[in-house]
Amino acid sequence: MLKKYPPFAVLVFVSGCISTTSLPVGDDEQITKICIERNPKVIVPGFEQALQEALLRRGITSTVSGTVPAACKYRLTYVAYQRWDFVMFMSNAHLDLYKGDTIIAYSDRHMPIGSGFDFSKWDSTETKVDELVGQLLNDIAPVPQADIQ
Repeated sequence: MLKKYPPFAVLVFVSGCISTTSLPVGDDEQITKICIERNPKVIVPGFEQALQEALLRRGITSTVSGTVPAACKYRLTYVAYQRWDFVMFMSNAHLDLYKGDTIIAYSDRHMPIGSGFDFSKWDSTETKVDELVGQLLNDIAPVPQADIQ
C-alpha cells in the first residue's frame, strides 16, 4: 500500500503539525500590569515563571495569586499540558486575557497526537510560552533586557 505514495507524502502525513490560534488584544488596550490567576492543576515545570518573564520582556508587570483581587483591571488565566516522548515536554497551552469579566484576547497552542516528527515539540517551555504571549499581545515588541529594572 505504501508503494502508491511517494515517501515524502507519507512523512508529511505522519509528521503532523502544531497548530496555534489566537485572538490578539486590540491596539486600543494599554496594558502595563496583568494579574495571573494560578492554576494549581498545571504541572508543567517553570510555566508560571516563563509566563511572567514573557510579559516582563514586553514591559508588562504581573503578579500571580490563587484569587485575583477585584481591583485588577486585566486578569490572565491559563492551562498547560505536558506529554512524554523520550522526555516530558509542554504539548498544549491556552491563555485567556480578561478585562473585568470579559475575554478580550486568547492564544492557544495545540500539538495533536501523532505529531511525532515535529521537532519543535522539544522547544523549551520558555520559547513556547513566549510565542503564546506574543500572539496574545499582538506581538508587542519585547523590551530590551537593559531597559528592564
